[in-house]
Amino acid sequence: MFLRISIVCAFALAIVAINSLSSNAEQTKEVSKGSKIQKIDLSQFKLTFSDEFEGNKLDETKWQAPEMPRQGSCSWSKSQVSVRNGALHLGIKLTNDPVLRYECGAVRTQRDYDPNQTMFKQCYGYFEARAKLPKDIKADYWSAFWLMCGKVSNADTREGLEVDIMESFQHSNQPRYGMNFHWNGYGPLHNSTGVKLQPTPELIDGKFHRYGLYWDDKFYVAYFDGREVGRTDLIGLGSKENGKTPSQGPCQKPGYVKLSSEAAAWAGATDKWETNPTVKDAFIIDYVRVYEGSLPDPTTASEKK
Repeated sequence: MFLRISIVCAFALAIVAINSLSSNAEQTKEVSKGSKIQKIDLSQFKLTFSDEFEGNKLDETKWQAPEMPRQGSCSWSKSQVSVRNGALHLGIKLTNDPVLRYECGAVRTQRDYDPNQTMFKQCYGYFEARAKLPKDIKADYWSAFWLMCGKVSNADTREGLEVDIMESFQHSNQPRYGMNFHWNGYGPLHNSTGVKLQPTPELIDGKFHRYGLYWDDKFYVAYFDGREVGRTDLIGLGSKENGKTPSQGPCQKPGYVKLSSEAAAWAGATDKWETNPTVKDAFIIDYVRVYEGSLPDPTTASEKK
């Protein structure tokens, strides 16, 4: 009973988070359609972490595959995590459970949310995953590439922040993915905002694509297949109501890496959850690479509020 109550509470919070992202849409920033496309140049960067997912098993010196119920209607299960054919497969599988409808796969570079068991973390630099989204991109589940930086329970984004480099939500029913931020915990004072990225119609071609994030003390810059698709200084964003604290700039604490697939009825743009649920699908990752280095001042590119 406690598990089911917890899931319902998490479901309610998830809806609040999504509504918060929508209500803050006017505060997000996007690259001007008329601006020059910026491409990432990594020639002066140093590789600090990588996994090419060779072999036939997960490298447990780099990753943990967690086992736990998640928000909404799924659980993370090791059974849905596999390495084969040179790639990491994070499965999405329908179950017979009326509450935890799907089993999904996830990996992270920290064990059991314990900072003392962090296998990799980094502050600033460039983070990239080459991945292929699930085949049924418009179903009620999503894939994500994200960072957990500092103490996310902190009201100051410079001290703690969930950074969602890529989330494959299809609420807008448009060929674009989301880059979102969460801080001040996941309770009543939880705050969030999102960056409206440029359209990426290639998302629906069923092929691998590169999802990247450049992060320094002034900006977050999103890259898709090496080209810039969005940016933010993360200052003054999020809700200011009911005692919530707006964002105060990029996080200044190191973050560990997560890759995941999840499922919940609020996650998609269709009614497939009940009428035609997908039995099996997967988020497939070719590699993850992290670099140290800095770019010239990102303010040289145009942006608009």
